Amino acid sequence: MTMSAHDSPRTPLMSPHPVSSQTFDGLFEVLARQPENSTALAALQKGLREGGPEAAACYQEFKPVCHAALTAVLQHHGHFANEVRRLAAAQVCHRHQLHGGQVPVTVERLAALAADPLCTLMLAESINTNLTLEQFLTRARTFLLRCHPGEPALLARLRPLLVALVQQVFNNEFVWPVTEAEELAVAALGEELMRTVQAGDNSRIEPLLLLHALYQPLAAHAEAARLAAMPLASFSGDLHPLLTRILHEPRREMELRATIPTLEEVRDPVSRSVRAQYEESPYPRWAHFSGTPKTIRERIQRVRPGFEGPLAGSGQRLQVLVAGCGTGQHSLQVALGNPEADVLAVDLSSASLAYAMRMTERHGARNLTFLQGDLLALPRLGRKFHHIECAGVLHHIKDHAAAWAVLAQCLQPGGTMKIGVYSQAARLLVSHLRACIQREGIGTSPNAVRLFRTRLLTEPAWAGLLPLLERMGDFFSLSMTRDLLFHVQEHQYTVAEIEGIARALGLELLGVQLSRRSVDYLKSKGTLAEPRVQTFAQWRAIEQAYVGSLEMFQFWLQLPAPAGPASAVASLGRVRGAASQ
Repeated sequence: MTMSAHDSPRTPLMSPHPVSSQTFDGLFEVLARQPENSTALAALQKGLREGGPEAAACYQEFKPVCHAALTAVLQHHGHFANEVRRLAAAQVCHRHQLHGGQVPVTVERLAALAADPLCTLMLAESINTNLTLEQFLTRARTFLLRCHPGEPALLARLRPLLVALVQQVFNNEFVWPVTEAEELAVAALGEELMRTVQAGDNSRIEPLLLLHALYQPLAAHAEAARLAAMPLASFSGDLHPLLTRILHEPRREMELRATIPTLEEVRDPVSRSVRAQYEESPYPRWAHFSGTPKTIRERIQRVRPGFEGPLAGSGQRLQVLVAGCGTGQHSLQVALGNPEADVLAVDLSSASLAYAMRMTERHGARNLTFLQGDLLALPRLGRKFHHIECAGVLHHIKDHAAAWAVLAQCLQPGGTMKIGVYSQAARLLVSHLRACIQREGIGTSPNAVRLFRTRLLTEPAWAGLLPLLERMGDFFSLSMTRDLLFHVQEHQYTVAEIEGIARALGLELLGVQLSRRSVDYLKSKGTLAEPRVQTFAQWRAIEQAYVGSLEMFQFWLQLPAPAGPASAVASLGRVRGAASQ
């Protein structure tokens, strides 16, 4: 079998030393026997990332040893890195012959998927990013819905797949398309589930619950409170982890929302619109860490070897601000990697903060606190920080020049900042799609997002974009797609604009965090002898490496000395001038 365009691996340019096919097969054999072997797993991830024909071949046909290895790894670790997850999806598609257009949904094929632990575990523990698999599973969901009420034995036979699919649609926030006929059937199911719960007919609850949860969040059902009050022991064992994830954890987040302290009422109208988006679609809905948490110093030293800051005074704890923490993955990594620091994480959205607080309860970071508020209001805290992290936030603030000045105002002299903002060069495709959305007057509601996404996947006019869309990891959940294409406020930066803002605020560039893709690209062009960029001149010279990559600019800054009369607030006019150039 050949690989379809939908299944092309997301790999950078070929490494000068790609992993051979024999090496890949050897790694698969080792991992099938020893899934805990971290050295072999790291080598596999590295080989898939670096690409080349041997890596691509892993995606092009079913390899039993590869399938066995990935199954063992997922059963042992509980989750995959992105590169390995994409390979697992490709192996599932090849094993079950899902390529070739509208592959028929048959009981035999569904039963085979239900019996494949790689398929069911992958769907339960991650967000699928394979379009071929998504399109088949969307039709499989319709098939399962039609099995009610006349096929209880069939639903029982396919139950492992049904449970995994419920988890998958919860993970992707019900981003798959729904027909009018399905909407009517699900509405009837919801009413039947309500009557069944009220009647206390536990024998009929489980299949109704599962089918309804294929299309709508269980925590939003009218009888969610009564379902949550039922002991887990009253349900079958295979539903315990599922109900924890889709029912009990969302309800815990609703409880936590009432406990979040607030800085002040959000006044800025654009900030209020941004907050409304993230209250509906907290982003991202993460479940696992990627990588090991590191100290701030270790992270800075990746771009500036030997750097010793940021430093607190004698007897002081390091004070760290995460401005715009979202659902808390990044702030939790900062807190866990810097136990000697006090970390304050601030965000507009109470829904995002509640998600972050629940995950913090799970991971036990005691040095992390949360606050709801607008970045523009941070000076009202009356605090200075030794280090500030602000990634994926500034480009969503209308007066982003003022936001830059606020961050500089909150930074201690000698303090450091890690910033992540959208690159104009990187988001050319996104800009094209956003322009289309605005031209057609498409709204930003979850249903509008879902409908436009379906158009991109099904209309012939967009067919040429499908391989590019599949490479967008952010295209496969509702909140990610909304954040990617439908954000109510977006600004894209050039390196020259960032340089002007930094100079106006007296901030110095420590270094730029380059992705592996960018490093490989620059080496292939002979424009980067060393994979370090520590000046704006070096950065401007390689800006073309970001073209079409969808990568953010990620970089580190330092405020070297007290700003004196030319304070951050006083220099706001100069910042706005730099931002407009």
